[in-house]
Amino acid sequence: MFIETKQYKHSPFVNKQVNLVTTILFIICIIPHSFMIGGQGVSGNYLFAIFPIFHYLYSKNFNRPTLEVYLFMALLFCICIFAFLFQPNYIEISIRRFASFAVFMCLFAFMFVRIDSDMIESFKKAIVLWSIYSSLSVLTLYIDLGGAELATYAKGAVGSTRIGFVYIVALWIIYFYQTSTFLMTVLKHFIAFIILMGLVLTFSRASVFALLISTLSYFLVITINYIKEKKTFIKIAQKLLVSFTYCIALTIILHNIFPPAMIQYNKYNEQIKQFAFSSIGLEKSSKTNISEPGITNISEPGITNISEPGITNISESNKIYSNNQELKSASKIKKIENFSSIGYRVYIFNEILDFVIRNPLTGSGFFGVWIMSDEKVGSAHGQFSDVLFRIGFIGFFVYMYFVFKILRFLYFKDLSLFISFIGMLFYGLLHETFKLSQGAFIFAFLFAMYDQRDYLISKSKSSKP
Repeated sequence: MFIETKQYKHSPFVNKQVNLVTTILFIICIIPHSFMIGGQGVSGNYLFAIFPIFHYLYSKNFNRPTLEVYLFMALLFCICIFAFLFQPNYIEISIRRFASFAVFMCLFAFMFVRIDSDMIESFKKAIVLWSIYSSLSVLTLYIDLGGAELATYAKGAVGSTRIGFVYIVALWIIYFYQTSTFLMTVLKHFIAFIILMGLVLTFSRASVFALLISTLSYFLVITINYIKEKKTFIKIAQKLLVSFTYCIALTIILHNIFPPAMIQYNKYNEQIKQFAFSSIGLEKSSKTNISEPGITNISEPGITNISEPGITNISESNKIYSNNQELKSASKIKKIENFSSIGYRVYIFNEILDFVIRNPLTGSGFFGVWIMSDEKVGSAHGQFSDVLFRIGFIGFFVYMYFVFKILRFLYFKDLSLFISFIGMLFYGLLHETFKLSQGAFIFAFLFAMYDQRDYLISKSKSSKP
């Protein structure tokens, strides 16, 4: 239900100004920012949660969510209260529980804002513009640090797992953008290539995996749509061939521009194939010796020994820190050996599942997996395992119900966001997405679009000639 206290009509010029301000505010909401709590980095830019206040002050309009959303909110509130009452072991850190609950509830932020086509346009522009800026910044850093000369050090120097999914959303928004002139078409593909360079320089397997899955989804969707439109086989084959050739050409170009990245991804492919027998972060070899959460000796081919905080190489120190944090997140053992990156995810998921089976209705009550660690640090290394751990089985199934509903709505409403959302979901199998502030912003907006689907669909139909 939409409550409008007054009807304000603005000139086209004022509307453009409002859209510009909205785009700028959305860009600010996307910018990743973290701070430290208990020695662990926490995503902290949740400014989008107060966007409804600014929107109401300007428009005097207030949107009321549907009943199913209110019921979901009530369920999450009950989970938090029941966990507080029936998990006395964590009573001393209840403030942190309620803070985590408040952050989780930010997924409802845009429910109270009337989403319209102009706001959706600002949302898309913000993601693309920020991705361009971020990609150029990372590319500049990569070049300043030596470019291809960085070799295997490039991952630690410029890589990131926190923004790859944002690049994927931006890529599909740009790809589906309709241009009317040749110059705009050239500019569109140039921007897409810049963002793709940023994605490659994340050095994240999740980024490439999600991009690959979303690309396959795109091929599937356009094939289905062409069949529905009763296009000829020749038309379908031509479209698929052109798209496939485009992807191959980009891959070849990127391979020549960023050889360290391609070498790193090829290395990942080999490690994934044999992850059950070897390791990525913790090699089963005399070259690596990790016995306690304090790492005392790490050696790799071509890398000098690193033993104490006097580390001279930034990228290797980042790698050591990452591995150290994974070790610290173990709760029941003091020594973890011979884990691959995938193997560790299997391990931590088993720990999560064991915990939730013992707390099926509440999970951890919005705490992260760090509560299983003596050092109070750790990551679920997956969006959905993180949600399962925080809110238990019932909350998780309801959460996934809405994820499916959002996906289904976007398929009929906006293919660019549909393909993007698929990419984010598969990215979330390997890393947190919606838990991070930039991911929470995107999810909250898409969630609100789904909840206001009747309004958006009716407006879309009425705008057609």
